[in-house]
Amino acid sequence: MTSLELFDKQNRIQRRPELGDMIEFNRKRYCHWGIYVGDGKVIHRWGEGINKLLSNPQAIKVNNLLTFSGNVLFNNVARIEERTLTNNDNICINNYLDHELRPLDPHVIVANARKALGEQGYNLLSKNCEHFTTECKFACSNDPAG
Repeated sequence: MTSLELFDKQNRIQRRPELGDMIEFNRKRYCHWGIYVGDGKVIHRWGEGINKLLSNPQAIKVNNLLTFSGNVLFNNVARIEERTLTNNDNICINNYLDHELRPLDPHVIVANARKALGEQGYNLLSKNCEHFTTECKFACSNDPAG
């Protein structure tokens, strides 16, 4: 179990992430999203680097909060990585839809995320990291922003 505490944006408190929490990674130009699956790890849909776009498929990725908050670009390449969880000021818990939609059981959310590992495909407008987290957490694939 990790002793890391993150800021909970909705409740405005510091707390440990719990299974199924939506983790938001604030970038300068956008936010990135993942599902907390325990042991300091998140599962998220992401792209790694444009230079590898033509040689590798994109997928769902398992990562930790430290790596996840680093230099991640949207494109078609993904891989599985695990690293040690650490504090990062750009990371927070943001279960912003919990007051509008009924979340699934946390173990079901984690199972949904794990089931998607290796899944192909990414589209910034219709199949992105935020869509992935809402599909896992609420079993809905609609665009939360629209």
